[in-house]
Parts: sequence; structure tokens; C-alpha cells
Amino acid sequence: MRPQIDLAQRAGLATDRGVLVNEYLETSAADVYAAGDVAQVRDPRTGGTWLETLWPTARMQGQVAGANMAGSRTVCTRGVLFNAVRIGGIVTATIGSLERSLDQDLLMVTANDVETWRQGPGIWMAEHADEVSRVRILVGERTIVGAVVMGDQSPARPLLQMVENGADVTSIRAGLQADPARGVELVAEFYLERYTG
Repeated sequence: MRPQIDLAQRAGLATDRGVLVNEYLETSAADVYAAGDVAQVRDPRTGGTWLETLWPTARMQGQVAGANMAGSRTVCTRGVLFNAVRIGGIVTATIGSLERSLDQDLLMVTANDVETWRQGPGIWMAEHADEVSRVRILVGERTIVGAVVMGDQSPARPLLQMVENGADVTSIRAGLQADPARGVELVAEFYLERYTG
């Protein structure tokens, strides 16, 4: 995906990979806003910028830009990334950050079976399971930072919830390091105990 910024450039707006906007989605021109896959948003926390092409982000940015056009001063903050696609008949969801290089202390745990997740309450249970199921979870020093869920999507909503909430998983981190083969199961048990118990 490449933002179409020709019109913005011809109008004299500041651009890079996208149309450069501040945290209020204001462009370099007074009273002109940009949102969606064309907006390259300045992050006041890091000083860097971010550009996303996902529909939920575009929708959120549209709401923020609309509010700010109407006189609000709402800051556009980057939420937890979440995207689900169907590839070759298999639903795959990506959650949070999957950048292993950011932190040397990251652990990666994987599983080919998601049975533990299916034992949870029906509110997040998948309606059907694909033949291929795989879960990969990236765990930071204290929290889960990202995950990939292929096939059965039962773990997707709980993992998203834990990433969004910054759930402190230090109590199971030693277990994840000691027995990575049981890692996904330990995370599922942690979720069931903390969020549904």
C-alpha cells in the first residue's frame, strides 16, 4: 500500500511517505486535516511518525479529525495494532508488535493446538475452527507485546485484551522460559485465571 499524496504535494502540504500531520491530524496548512492511509502522524511521545493502512485506524483517525475540525483538541494516539485476514482459507490475526529486534529479553512461544483457549467462556470462543491452528506469542520483560493467531481465532480476542491492558505476566515468565513448549498453554491459563476467574 502506498499513500496517494500527489494532490497534497501539488497543494503545497508537507509530505514524506504520507501527508505529515501533528497529533491533532492537522497538516502544514491552516484548517486542513488528513486521516486514514494517507496521514503520517507525529507521535509526541517519541518524536517519530507512524503511517498505517488498516481500516480500524482510518476510522479512528476520521473521528479524531472530524472532532478537531469541529473545534475539539483531541490527540490521535496509536492503539494496539490488530489485523485479521483470510489467506488460502486460513484466518490469520496479527496483534501488537512483532518486532523481535526491539528488545533482547523478548521470548517467543508457539503452539500448534489451541485447545486450552477453547475451554474458556463462550463469549470469546470461535464459532468454527480451521484445520490449521497455530499461535505465536511475543512476550516482553513484563507484558505480552504481540501475537499471531492462525486458524482457530479463539485466542485472538484474549491476547488483544492482554496486550491492550498491558497485563503483567511476570508471574509466568520464568515458566515460559523454562518450558517454551507449554508457553501458549501457560498464557491461556493465565488469561483464564485473571480475566474470567
